[in-house]
Amino acid sequence: MRVSARKSSRVRSLTVLKAMVTAAIVLQRFAVPLGSEQVSFVLVAEIALLGVLFVRGELLLERKRTLWYLIAVAACLAAAAIASDSGDGSSLPSILLLIAMYAPFCLTLTPSLRRLYRPVLEFFTALMAIVAVVAVLQMLLQLAGWSYSDPLASVPSDVLAQGYNTAYPLEYGSAIVKSNAFVFLEPSFLSQFLALAFIVELTTGARLWRLLLYFGAMLTTVSGTGVILLVFGLVIWLFKRADTRPVLFLVPFVVAVGVTLATPVGTLFSTRISGEGSTQTSSSNARFVQPYERVYDDLNQSVPHSVVGRGPGFAERDADEVFVQQGIPIVYPVVPKLTFEYGLFAGLLFAGFIVFAFLNRTPSIVIASSALLMHFLLSGSLLQAHTLYLCYILTSLFAATEVEKRWDHRGGRRRVMVATS
Repeated sequence: MRVSARKSSRVRSLTVLKAMVTAAIVLQRFAVPLGSEQVSFVLVAEIALLGVLFVRGELLLERKRTLWYLIAVAACLAAAAIASDSGDGSSLPSILLLIAMYAPFCLTLTPSLRRLYRPVLEFFTALMAIVAVVAVLQMLLQLAGWSYSDPLASVPSDVLAQGYNTAYPLEYGSAIVKSNAFVFLEPSFLSQFLALAFIVELTTGARLWRLLLYFGAMLTTVSGTGVILLVFGLVIWLFKRADTRPVLFLVPFVVAVGVTLATPVGTLFSTRISGEGSTQTSSSNARFVQPYERVYDDLNQSVPHSVVGRGPGFAERDADEVFVQQGIPIVYPVVPKLTFEYGLFAGLLFAGFIVFAFLNRTPSIVIASSALLMHFLLSGSLLQAHTLYLCYILTSLFAATEVEKRWDHRGGRRRVMVATS
């Protein structure tokens, strides 16, 4: 009877975890209106679902992460207070959002529930396989003559997240839009999620048809960020395997790339990649060059700015100003945004907390390092709930805190892991 009760409890817990994964994927276009502002519906849903796990006594406070979080938050609050007094101004909602969104990273599942890691990974890859099919059909239907229309167009605008390039044409003047599977905020986010699903699939089962499906769906997004993540993840995976046999597994993808390059989609991809770094208004320049240059110049010119930053929310205000004046859609990744707004000390301290939370005793270094790259560099996602909480579910939520069995990605074996705290 007791065994049956434990099994039923685990099923309910797994259902909550699957709901968290689902929310990060299918609810990201929705928002909760708060006056003139919006809060991501994903954030609300994830906090509510974590609340369910907390009430059920299935979450533990991780001591080292909590201590680092509290110190980093205190440093950011002090920097924000000084910046506000200096006249640069501070956005109270921005720092409150920072504090609230990262607080769950202090929590981890109880040891018995960490055995659910593999089922959660498999659910994620299965759900992304469905998303990939939708993305491919979205592109094929357009190529066959269907005129794209947003299925959420009838939803009131105040409950849809604003400020994203959800329907993005293949090129200027084109009637065909890049695939976003209808539920993703932008094609680039879909590209990154597909790349992460590809990497997770490699660590769990490596079903060839799914890998080909993810790869094909990535092509329909015509986004380079997913390609960057995929290459990075493959390198880490091959390094962890420490043998040459997996290289043969990549042969179908080399063939697929060659075939793709001979198609119109391949031509568009190669044209986009070759022109990305050559213009100041390109997305790669706006994402990987301009933010770092602007922050470096600003910190170099002012000692107070390097110490306490410009205040919470300044990066968004600066990006809006640059777009109005120069037409460059700057996207501030995690480190430039933190240092721009909170200065070098507090900003890098908080960035260090994020790295520690992602990598410290998490179940799979391949998945954790790939998720960290996506969060830190590719998404501009310091305060983007859908990316942040998917990464949290796949890394920190399942991090170990004591001697326990830990899933080993090589062959699905288990090993004993002795924690240091």
